[in-house]
Amino acid sequence: MDSKKLKQITNQLKKSFDNWDFNKVINLSKDETQTRDNLIDPFFNILNYSKTDDYAQEYIADMGDKKGRRAEILFPVK
Repeated sequence: MDSKKLKQITNQLKKSFDNWDFNKVINLSKDETQTRDNLIDPFFNILNYSKTDDYAQEYIADMGDKKGRRAEILFPVK
């Protein structure tokens, strides 16, 4: 990636984060579901991750010899 493109992406991310009142969102998030909906999902959206295409929530996974472990968020390796 060339430096011009990297600077453009960086500026776009900075603008998105600067415009996001995350302190207000934190205060409005009273439980796990509200925190995920109001804080975590929008954060991933700013980073250009799609909830439907890039990650899953409340996933049951087998991790080594531990079967049926719960993962709050899963980013599959593509």
